[in-house]
Amino acid sequence: MISELSESHALRVKNDRKIQHVFQLEEQALAAKEKTKLSLLEKTRRKEYETNKQKQTESESKFRTLYDLPPLEKNLDQEISKTDPRLDEDETNLYDDPTFDAILLEAAQILSEMNYGVEAN
Repeated sequence: MISELSESHALRVKNDRKIQHVFQLEEQALAAKEKTKLSLLEKTRRKEYETNKQKQTESESKFRTLYDLPPLEKNLDQEISKTDPRLDEDETNLYDDPTFDAILLEAAQILSEMNYGVEAN
């Protein structure tokens, strides 16, 4: 049964764009964590900042596309405080919603298959 669950899981993960997006985010986070050098040149730091903001915006747009959500109304370059009334509460709670947690949903699928038997999807 474990091998069947493992095969079913591997097939879903391979084909699930939402889970692949989570893996990409994790790879980016690990790469940022492993970065050990930082330029002291303001011009270089600004360029890195802009590149990071662009990647963040692209990642957010991809997330929204995967979950059929409306596009961002705010540009991520705009610094908005969490206490700013312009910040939509739905935007901040979006990532806490289990509906959008691909890893949690995959875990639930595995448990379901374990309880009811593996079925082809």
